[in-house]
Amino acid sequence: MYCKSLVDVVNSGLCISCGTCVSINSDEHHMVEQKGILLPQNPSKMKFQDIGYSLCPGKGYEIIKMGAELFKLNSSYDLELGYYLSHLAIRYSDSEFKKNASSGAIMTGLANYCLKNKIVDGVVTTKFAYTKNGPITKSFIALNEKELISSQGSKYLPVPLFEILPEILDFSGKLLLIGTPCQIASLRLLQRDNSDLKNKIIFTIGNFCGGFRDYRETHQLASLSGINFNEMKSFRYRGNGQPGSMLMEDQEKAIELKYPEYSRLTGLPKYKRCRLCVDATAELADISCGDAWLPRFIESGNAWSLVIIRNPLVKRYLDEMKDLNLVATEPISLEELKLSQKDNLNSKKRRQNTRMKLYKTIGAYIPQFDGGFRDTNTSVFTEIRVLLQTHLFHVLERLGIYLWFARLIKRAPHEEI
Repeated sequence: MYCKSLVDVVNSGLCISCGTCVSINSDEHHMVEQKGILLPQNPSKMKFQDIGYSLCPGKGYEIIKMGAELFKLNSSYDLELGYYLSHLAIRYSDSEFKKNASSGAIMTGLANYCLKNKIVDGVVTTKFAYTKNGPITKSFIALNEKELISSQGSKYLPVPLFEILPEILDFSGKLLLIGTPCQIASLRLLQRDNSDLKNKIIFTIGNFCGGFRDYRETHQLASLSGINFNEMKSFRYRGNGQPGSMLMEDQEKAIELKYPEYSRLTGLPKYKRCRLCVDATAELADISCGDAWLPRFIESGNAWSLVIIRNPLVKRYLDEMKDLNLVATEPISLEELKLSQKDNLNSKKRRQNTRMKLYKTIGAYIPQFDGGFRDTNTSVFTEIRVLLQTHLFHVLERLGIYLWFARLIKRAPHEEI
């Protein structure tokens, strides 16, 4: 089934917490946490429900058509990667930016170059804010290098980026936006109907994305580690090199958990809308960045990123940065790029058709796209097994016995955290 309203999107687990619908419906509506996810409050009472629904990326969007509108000129198309102008491996040279980077620090490095050279006046990004209820995500407009560095790092949880849409519209200058694939999609939907926003946010940096869990996972990992979540003073999901680690620090101690192993310490599932996403590489972003999961880069002693460039202007900026020795680059073939992201591409592009059919068969709502994934059938038994396993782990987590079970089947390490 496909959603027909914002209420359907919210109630079916397809809201991606972007905050767009809230931002266009005045100060009377806010995002509220429900079972770890940030959802719009009272969507059925929103004044501009229809507009909010039309701008909602959670319900799905025309990923192929929108990509063509943005990037078709002088570009090639690949079903698994979208439109692209070029692709390469790259790493930023500034050591200060590498400290909290998950890989090659190119997202903040490129944004900083654009700020310093007055290409943009601000960067829409997200950092962690520390409150009496623990760390929360806070989107803002970074105006300098220090503010940019404060926003570094992956955010594997809901981020209501467009709650600050009024601030973005009021900003007197050009902006760059850093976001996830679904946040970039939300922006593109907004820009279709708002020429001011199109002229204000002049280009975007997206990240390769495999999805997120929610705040409950973060709470549980803190609890398992003996960290007081509400008194946490430092937190990151990834950083300190590649593949990096999670860092949690309260008033008493600091704990590091290896990435991605820590994701197996809880039975909380990946968010439903993420399981039904077809965008692995931020296909609507001007440049997309991800980890270089290939032996020649991992074993090099340096953290590298892979980038897909879609906008000629971005290519020019990267060439300028290379000439100034701000970045080092290496060529990479399309086949290597796909190999580095094989698990995510397999899930989102090759298995998605069968997965969506299964969800429709059991009466679940699914997002609607105009393609963007293979229409061939894969093993339905694989999707049934994954779905049942997801529910089993979640039930075991709620019963408080997941970690014991995960260690029994060697899914999680036996040593104490």
